[in-house]
Amino acid sequence: MAKEVMERKASDNKYLHKDFHVSLDIGIDYIGKQFGPEAIDAYLTQYAKAFYQPMTLKELQRYFERIYQAEEAQDVLKTVCTDTFLTVEIRECPAIHFMKQSGHEPSEWYEKTTSVLYR
Repeated sequence: MAKEVMERKASDNKYLHKDFHVSLDIGIDYIGKQFGPEAIDAYLTQYAKAFYQPMTLKELQRYFERIYQAEEAQDVLKTVCTDTFLTVEIRECPAIHFMKQSGHEPSEWYEKTTSVLYR
């Protein structure tokens, strides 16, 4: 009997990170309860400056479009980019939708992961 070997790489699989949002929510909730909402703002602002600031507006637009495509939620995102401005409209947060569907109630501060992070 011949032995069959199947080779697979992680990149062969569909990229989904939806459970990441629950972990992020737990972390944001902890920071909010222990240190207050100002600490959440400071944390997310520091992260955004380190991660997003090096990007051009066009790169940032493509990044948002790729993320929402990976979330299978490109229909809730609208972006308009000019040479000097990027407008991002999000009709519904796919992470909150996923968490509620899976039985996890998002913390009162989770929306900051969009409003502060993308500001």
